[in-house]
Amino acid sequence: MNYDCAKKMYYSCYGSKFCIDREYGKEYRKYKVPKELEKKWLEDIRCRLLDQIDNSYGQEQHELVTNLCLSLSNEESASILIEVLQKNQDSFTKLLYCEQLKDLAGKILDDKLCDQIRKVIVYQKKLILLDISNIDEKYKTMYYMKDYDFSEKSLLIRANKL
Repeated sequence: MNYDCAKKMYYSCYGSKFCIDREYGKEYRKYKVPKELEKKWLEDIRCRLLDQIDNSYGQEQHELVTNLCLSLSNEESASILIEVLQKNQDSFTKLLYCEQLKDLAGKILDDKLCDQIRKVIVYQKKLILLDISNIDEKYKTMYYMKDYDFSEKSLLIRANKL
């Protein structure tokens, strides 16, 4: 059977079963894609995204990381976020990653990982507060951010909630 259409659907959702079901549902299921083929596609998607993440910054990187996390467990997502926080980032991207980590911490049962998340957030919060106005300008051009308040006051309030 030719799985080209199914592959396009799978890749457009970055391998997220939730997204595939929401966007394509029965249309995707009719292809009856073997689990081994889906596993191969998912590995390819993850490798591609990881390569792109390594070569990106700010808003672009955040979008790639978000897409990668769609197909990962909470623990895997937390590990990826911790890893990308070690790289040079603007403060707004760090803030977004820390907010994601904080949210994940409440869903992770591994005490050691939760402790690591807390330590990373405390450390990153200090860095964010030192350079709060360092924002990748691409965020300001994104349609979904058109009404967002990027003022220092607004960012400080958000950062202090970490």
